[in-house]
Amino acid sequence: MAQSRVTVIKQLPDELFSELKTVCAERRKDADWNMSQRLVGAMIQQSSLEVSQHLQDWIVDQTSNLWYDIKATCPWNPNYFSPEYLRLRDSWVNYQRPGEFNPVHCHNGVVSFVIFVDIPYGASERQHHRASGNFQLEDQILDIDAKWNGTLLMFPSYTQHAVYP
Repeated sequence: MAQSRVTVIKQLPDELFSELKTVCAERRKDADWNMSQRLVGAMIQQSSLEVSQHLQDWIVDQTSNLWYDIKATCPWNPNYFSPEYLRLRDSWVNYQRPGEFNPVHCHNGVVSFVIFVDIPYGASERQHHRASGNFQLEDQILDIDAKWNGTLLMFPSYTQHAVYP
């Protein structure tokens, strides 16, 4: 039996998105890319990312509706878990170059998310790059392009997902 997939799609507030873009740009300058041994992506640049407490709090706050949907169908004892115990752990950044991808995978934990920060092209330019620009969320394919910049996509951690070249 397939588990239900619940997602949250929300635009980051401008000040948080601006802050995140700055943190990502600074991180990209750093030569220490230490997450490739832990992450499944076929990417050269993927590493840990430190984000502000303000951004962490905003992200965790976005989990409230998703949390109750997960709790209603969770396979573990829901009495052990409560949204006040949710916290951001192991955040990272991926810089995906042409031809790189993140294969189908899922995560540990309760809730996972992606924030699209700097997608450089629109849907019409995908063919030029010979890239689909898609994000797969189980059986759903999302056409990701520059319009998604600043968007939070949140889903239960058990959800299979992938990022295509």
